[in-house]
Amino acid sequence: MDNILSAQMKEKVKREYLRRVRAVLESRLHGRNKIVGINTWAIALLRYGGGILDWKKEELQSLDRKTRKLMTIHGAFHPKSDVDRLYLSRKRGGRGLLGCERSIKAEENSLGWYVKKSVEPLLKAIGRSKILDVEGSRPKESYKQLEMVATEERWIGKRMYGQYYREMSEGADIHMTWTMVEHRKPDIVVVMKREKRCMIIDVAVPGDTRVEGKEDEKVEKYQELRQEIVKLWGMKKVEVIPIVVGALGAVSYRIKDWLKRLGINIKVEHIQKTALLGSARILRRHLNM
Repeated sequence: MDNILSAQMKEKVKREYLRRVRAVLESRLHGRNKIVGINTWAIALLRYGGGILDWKKEELQSLDRKTRKLMTIHGAFHPKSDVDRLYLSRKRGGRGLLGCERSIKAEENSLGWYVKKSVEPLLKAIGRSKILDVEGSRPKESYKQLEMVATEERWIGKRMYGQYYREMSEGADIHMTWTMVEHRKPDIVVVMKREKRCMIIDVAVPGDTRVEGKEDEKVEKYQELRQEIVKLWGMKKVEVIPIVVGALGAVSYRIKDWLKRLGINIKVEHIQKTALLGSARILRRHLNM
């Protein structure tokens, strides 16, 4: 009877899981948020029954394959993309998807570790009954770290994805070789392909006393990005243009020059009015005015 109920419950969970995955993929979320949506809404459904429902390895692997297939159908995963990278954390260069098999194993490990460390007689009896793999369980963070390292090693070990890193001389300074641009997300980037010109535009609304300092900070901050764009995109001219207006409408003496470089016809007074109205809206919202 228990086996029948377990089988029925697993079918319900599978259907609901795939329904949630489809709903997330059909939404208008961008790539990263789709992954987050699947992790928090769909995978959470599976994890709830981890260690309770008797999931077979083949069943979980099949669910993972169906997930990747749905992602491919909806343009969220290229059919030639590396599978290990899909499940690797974003900090390590992956996309951060939580796999069905890995999530269930993690829940079973956590449950086993809890039973192993418990001093309650009933839980000790459960541990002795071998229902859970109590002896092989590990602390949660240790288990997650081992799984992530194993996935990363498989990914880096592949010829296509690890060749440049692996074939570099041992004496090479990898951190100097692969230069990372620290500030690489300006608000707006305008590219004029015919003229081979590019404008890096960053907007800020600081306190009135910090307007000029903020302008200088913006210009200096994006110099590395400007140089990289010149090299990588083959641009003849790349400008950093800060548009900074104080929260109460203060502007620097250079604001007209910045607007002139943008080539747009707009009055400074209109920009000041927009900043003032935005500040007033924030104050009303927080002060319940």
